[in-house]
Amino acid sequence: MLTLLASIAIAAVIAVGIVLILAARRPNTFGYERSTVIQAPAEAIFPLLADPVAFNTWNPFNEDPSITGTYSGPSRGPGARYTFASKGAGTGYTEIVEEEAPRRLGMRLVMTKPMACDNHIEFRLEPVAGGTRVSWAMSGPMTFMGKVMNQVIDCEKMCGKQFDKGLGKLKALVEREHATA
Repeated sequence: MLTLLASIAIAAVIAVGIVLILAARRPNTFGYERSTVIQAPAEAIFPLLADPVAFNTWNPFNEDPSITGTYSGPSRGPGARYTFASKGAGTGYTEIVEEEAPRRLGMRLVMTKPMACDNHIEFRLEPVAGGTRVSWAMSGPMTFMGKVMNQVIDCEKMCGKQFDKGLGKLKALVEREHATA
């Protein structure tokens, strides 16, 4: 019995050691990006990015029923901020920091829970045949705990699914509104 427990303990220590070694070898930064083509001009899409209230009509990270939020600063553009708290999404804020209408919008995402982070979000809009390619990207520093977490949870896949979902909602919203305009 003692030998079995000792073997299990040794195997657990080895497994944890492997996870820690692999985590230590990961890059110190991360970047995720997804894109879609929306059949509308950038001018029809950009207002839904640059206004936090409009942004949250399609933002999948704002769907948690427990979420509470407040808006502050200007109603749109640089300085516009949305501060949130929820059981699922955690606590923090997004703030628009850069705007090159209607081509690019930069945001800052600061989280305090469940893990502290300070990430950069960027939306790029470029004309393509049939409409506008909208790209949603997030990048930032990767802490050691983040690296360990990424060994267990595929954060790129998890975040990418949310980006895809949000871009799909944005596409449906814009194309529905643009078709009736």
